Amino acid sequence: PKVCYYTFLLFTIPLFGRQATHTNPIMPENKIIITGESTLQHFIINYYFRKPLKPANSINENLCPPKPEVLQIPVHKLLFSNRHIKAGFLRLVHAPEYPYIKLFYTPEIFNGQFNKQQQKIISITVQITDVQKTYQVPVLFIIDKGHYTELKGQVRIKLSDFNLNPKRYLFGLISIKDALKINFNLYF
Repeated sequence: PKVCYYTFLLFTIPLFGRQATHTNPIMPENKIIITGESTLQHFIINYYFRKPLKPANSINENLCPPKPEVLQIPVHKLLFSNRHIKAGFLRLVHAPEYPYIKLFYTPEIFNGQFNKQQQKIISITVQITDVQKTYQVPVLFIIDKGHYTELKGQVRIKLSDFNLNPKRYLFGLISIKDALKINFNLYF
């Protein structure tokens, strides 16, 4: 029995060593976290995905203005902390007609050299239903985090800026408040 045990260890330890030294980077998880509150409680809406976003393409950058990239957030894939908020939110954003919340960014924000961590103000356009609003957002770039650049930031929006008026229930006692906070960790 001891011989079998040592033979097993002899063959399996090198296998584990190879896995530990594997150099392929693991794609980090992008996170968008929306927080808000109703007249009764706070709520959280999460969206996670593993697809890396695109930085600027260096071809013909000087010939034409860079085309904005869009991050489409499928509203039916959002994870809600409260099922009642989910139903109200999907009605509010007219989910059947507008299945995506869209975030537009200009990939040129990644041009240039950065330190390991650098703060910058970038322009992000948010589209909910067919209304767009542009925000100047302070962000933090964290360079070379497993072969990716991490972009962290926060933007505060008002639903009324998108012509959205949350429904009120129980004679106006329950409703979603106008302000939402969007925190994001995105990888390029």
